[in-house]
Amino acid sequence: MFFLMRGNILSRALSAAASLARGPECQGHLEEIRGVRLRGWAWRPSRPDEKLVVEFISAKRRIGEATAALFRPDLKQAGIGDGSHGFEFELPRDLLDGRERVIHARFKHSGVELDHSPRLLRPSCLGALDEPAGAALSGWAWDPYHPEAAQEIEIEVDGRVESVLTASEMRPDLRQAGIGDGRHGFRFDLPLRLLDGRLHEVRARVASSGFELDHSPRQFQLAFEGCLDGVFEGEVHG
Repeated sequence: MFFLMRGNILSRALSAAASLARGPECQGHLEEIRGVRLRGWAWRPSRPDEKLVVEFISAKRRIGEATAALFRPDLKQAGIGDGSHGFEFELPRDLLDGRERVIHARFKHSGVELDHSPRLLRPSCLGALDEPAGAALSGWAWDPYHPEAAQEIEIEVDGRVESVLTASEMRPDLRQAGIGDGRHGFRFDLPLRLLDGRLHEVRARVASSGFELDHSPRQFQLAFEGCLDGVFEGEVHG
């Protein structure tokens, strides 16, 4: 009985100590794994100007760290200092080997884990929606666990599906970066009706799973420029 009570007291004491370290001293939250990125926030209420460093562990191996210094309006609104306590971390490519991984996030200075750590990394597609260029949108998508498969990409503008494309265009930059054989790009030419000078929002996601690509949504504001000079000998000039 004595040993049982002693064990219970010790367990409660350790639990309380961990709670204190995570609570009043430092607070943080590992929010999600989206694509190849981890996202969350961390801060020390007693030192609101300090930027904490969060380190990441997988299979007892340190895989990297991030400084929680990104500004996020939602954090500011929630009273998390001035809001500049967010972090993002891109997972190393050697973890994308088709196996599930458990990812831990902890305060570097204390080793105490953030709330909602660890999280499970499951196989999923990689991809990104590039910055709009001219009257066209482009990007890429690739499933590292099925590297030969071309992904179907759904393009949505202002809540309306405009097109479903196959990400199969060759892009040398993808091949150089190790994204399969490089044939995983896509391009979408914007309809003229969207070149109206108004602000529009575009989203790109994998049609089969709903997985939204990195940097989606994006906004664009473009106007059609041109004029009709006339018709000469049956030819239109402008």
